[in-house]
Amino acid sequence: MSIVQPIIRDQLVTHDDDDWDSVYHVEWEPDANFFTGSELRPRTPLCKATADHQITLARAAALIIRASLNNIPLDIPDFDPSKLTGFRKQLYQWMQAYNSSQASKLVLGDVTMTVTIEILSSLTRMGVEGEILAKFGPNLGAILQGTIDPMPLLLESHRFSRMQDGIELMQKMRSHLKQYLSSYATKKQVLNVLEVGASTSNNTEIIFEALREQKDVSYTLTDSSLSVLEQTKSSITKDFLKLKSFDINRDAIEQGFSPNTYDLILVNNILHTANSLTETLANLRKLLVPGGVLAMVGVSDISPAYSLILGMNENMWSDERCEQLPCPSNEAWNKLLQGTQFSGLEPATKTFDYIGQSCYCVISTAIASTQRLMVNILPGSQGSMFGFADQLASALAELGTASTITPTRLDSISSRFVYVVLDDGSSSLSEYETLHKANSVLWINIPAGFSAQRDMNIISRFARDAQKDNETFKLVKLDVKQEYPEYADLLKVIMRIIQVSFQEDRGSRMELETITLPVPIQTVREPFYLSIHPLSTIRTGTAPKTINPYAAQLVSVPYQPPTPKPAYFIHYPRMHYRDIIAEPSAPPPGTSELDIYFARRYGLKPGTDWTRLPEDLEKIRRKCSYVRTKWYFPMLENLGPVPEGLTDPLGTTSADLNLFEKLPSDVMDSILRLLDVESFLRFRNVNAKAHSLTETVLDCKEVMVHGSAAVVSLVRTGLSPYVTIRDIYSVLTSPKCGFCSRYGSLIFLPTCTRTCHKCLQTSPRMAVIGTEEILPYYGRFSIYGIDDNRPRLIEKIDRSSMRSLKVRNHIHPGRMLKNTRAVLVDDVFSHPTLGIDTSDPVKELFYGEMLHYRTAATIHFPFFNTSTGEIEQGCSCRGCHEAFENRHVQANGSLGDGRINADAEKRDRCYSHKDFQEHYETCEHAKKIWKNRFANLGPESWFAANGGMHWGISERVEYCRRFVDDMPILNNEAF
Repeated sequence: MSIVQPIIRDQLVTHDDDDWDSVYHVEWEPDANFFTGSELRPRTPLCKATADHQITLARAAALIIRASLNNIPLDIPDFDPSKLTGFRKQLYQWMQAYNSSQASKLVLGDVTMTVTIEILSSLTRMGVEGEILAKFGPNLGAILQGTIDPMPLLLESHRFSRMQDGIELMQKMRSHLKQYLSSYATKKQVLNVLEVGASTSNNTEIIFEALREQKDVSYTLTDSSLSVLEQTKSSITKDFLKLKSFDINRDAIEQGFSPNTYDLILVNNILHTANSLTETLANLRKLLVPGGVLAMVGVSDISPAYSLILGMNENMWSDERCEQLPCPSNEAWNKLLQGTQFSGLEPATKTFDYIGQSCYCVISTAIASTQRLMVNILPGSQGSMFGFADQLASALAELGTASTITPTRLDSISSRFVYVVLDDGSSSLSEYETLHKANSVLWINIPAGFSAQRDMNIISRFARDAQKDNETFKLVKLDVKQEYPEYADLLKVIMRIIQVSFQEDRGSRMELETITLPVPIQTVREPFYLSIHPLSTIRTGTAPKTINPYAAQLVSVPYQPPTPKPAYFIHYPRMHYRDIIAEPSAPPPGTSELDIYFARRYGLKPGTDWTRLPEDLEKIRRKCSYVRTKWYFPMLENLGPVPEGLTDPLGTTSADLNLFEKLPSDVMDSILRLLDVESFLRFRNVNAKAHSLTETVLDCKEVMVHGSAAVVSLVRTGLSPYVTIRDIYSVLTSPKCGFCSRYGSLIFLPTCTRTCHKCLQTSPRMAVIGTEEILPYYGRFSIYGIDDNRPRLIEKIDRSSMRSLKVRNHIHPGRMLKNTRAVLVDDVFSHPTLGIDTSDPVKELFYGEMLHYRTAATIHFPFFNTSTGEIEQGCSCRGCHEAFENRHVQANGSLGDGRINADAEKRDRCYSHKDFQEHYETCEHAKKIWKNRFANLGPESWFAANGGMHWGISERVEYCRRFVDDMPILNNEAF
């Protein structure tokens, strides 16, 4: 997949073609954030001569090493390996290790004396590598002893540069690095460059070439030995070049470097020179500005010939080892980089292999911070993009990013979400008008085949307008020009955009980005192109541009200056988003969709009294409402802390899940959602792998984070086998009461139903009765008395399929009653095996308002608004409460009379945030509180400040006594 950005230049181009001025030319450069490299030059075919040449060099080096180890003690009698220091000690230890290795035995296994003489005598005819080995071989003992400096031998006649320039692995790596740096410099200005380990490689000129278009660039070349660095770079004379000593195994700040200085750091052969990758990466991160690039290049798994030659440079060795560090896997690299404030591996990371040798180019970006924003996918109300939205949600889940799909109009916005608009042109812009309050928006313009694509200039104008109201607003536009794009590739691009543009803070913030997937010209199969650039660089009506000969693709489109469209704006002071006029039935001819949209947004809605700014909504709600948590009888409460197993990981993943891991992700997700709570918790606690797996399923993760109260309460009451994770997620994300259209702030556990307090009192579907009330009517074992029947009744209930729950003591809510169960009245009458009388008087009694049992099966439960990412606890109106208290006091009524006052219905109602806004418009008492918000009206009502009230013990006993008095006297033997 080629991903490119347009380069728009200011120079004019003259051409003999008369039509040249009518063509708009754009040149394409690979975009750094999506750069993966390209095979500009085919790989050299492996031939026998090339392989034989490399084998001969390896044998020559192995022979030199073996001969030197055998002859040095004879030629230099006072030679003592234990007295070697610095790089000579590391070199000698490496020679010993290689000579005794299996690799050396394989290389020299069939080498006879005749072959040995032939190899060593032909070194000077084996290229520059042979020349260097021929120089080092006879002098190796003196080099180890310190009487000969190997660097002049290595640098003579530019042997070192010629050798590196001739290695095909190095050629491919340098070409790849040059392309990436050129792309990066096109996207971001580079002012300060630091090269580490500059003497161990020959990559400095590559940096110069890649950044040749940059002005005022400062280059700093470093290595641990400044004298060696000066020898290797003596041919480079540039005023902007500085040479400094720098040891990557020591703190950079202590060595005189300034933090947050460099835009680009190139590290050569880090696997050879670093003592610890973690410490070295942390050291380098201090020097990079956020958004700066760390490029690590070098050789690994090379033949002994190159190891011996490169080992003559003292800067090539670590202080602690004679062997290079093993090259980490991609997973290990990501862990190392992300643990030291880097982005992880960029797509430009690549390895190159050739004849058993390898070379690496590891690219990463310094980030200031990372935020795991959730994603809200908006497929539009027409339904045409639901399938792709589901694919995107699944792809996000695989990467651990929580997402939700909102097919309807957004009512509220949260900064915790990235809003991804899937726009095929079929939906009206008015569906997205609330997005101007968002922080992060990705707008994807996708052709649907049956509708015309929306003009993206409309979205640009929307973005510019939104930035006037919201300084934190950022919009990235993805314009898909292909008629039939590959969705698999498109998903990868979207995921990358979300990561780079929203989840990672890479320093400079680009409020508006334009991304285009153009259709290339004269291609058999449409490749996947991407252009990304700041919107501010686009100039409407610009003259033709120059063409880069390196352009990946040339796109020519007719150029015409834009025709001004008639303005159709109604300018009023900024209003709340509800204050939108109806769309004019007959707008003036030529009016654009965006102009009509702006007229709707800024127009005044007649007849409404809500004329406040959106930021006032929260202030109004905070002043005029309160969270109701106490409802006469105590609800079931979890007084202790949430068990650690519900939230905290169990440790590092070690064991696997055998065949379960091999299931498709969608099947696995469905299984986990459909598990009852008891089974889900057992699976979750099997091992750390199972625990982490449940975190990747959005429903399960949200339930564990926001709905843990329901999970704990279901376990405490014994209802966990009857309720699934999907049931909990459904009520967590649905605000409405299951029995009426009002907001429900409670959840009835036996059926996992959201309910309001009014329905909890009155609905027969939530009628619950205890075993103590059932016993007088339990005629199954009439020969026993009530006390003897109690354990038999409980055993009968436990063995049945009825949903029974342990009952909380309503006098002491923190305790459970012993030898008592409660069951749904519906279940009692649907299980004739209990032998309960089903006469109308008994049914009327059982279905009555036994609120102490209903509340024992109910908890206060929040609402997770997937549109905003906010948790809503429900709010009650202070104005309605104060009005109730005023009426009640004037009537000399008692606040705790053992009954629920019928006049308290408005006071006892809860609202969602959206519903409270509507209630406020019609509630004169709430408006009075807001109007008098600055007046000193005395202390706040204790009821609202306390979140409601619980009846005292006497009121609770009086309330329960009513049901005891209503029970008819029945003889158990009559059944």
